[in-house]
Amino acid sequence: MFYNCTLYNGTGSEVGRTCLSVQDEFEKACKENNVEQIIQDQIKDEVKSEVATEKQNAGPPPADSQNNNTFSMNLADGKDFLLKSLS
Repeated sequence: MFYNCTLYNGTGSEVGRTCLSVQDEFEKACKENNVEQIIQDQIKDEVKSEVATEKQNAGPPPADSQNNNTFSMNLADGKDFLLKSLS
């Protein structure tokens, strides 16, 4: 939004300068309120919930895949792996 404002109005225009000022205030407020961490925590919680649901809904692997030596990972396992690697 801020980028588009300055792109179309220019940084030297009154609208562009106001936009840059509002952007600075917005970024300060985000830092002061730890918004980035809150968003990351919410995303992790959503992915954890999806993993739990997918694991509940996933049945056993097909019978023909149990005895071969190929690597397989379902979506829930992949998301679970990703969460563990981010922690």
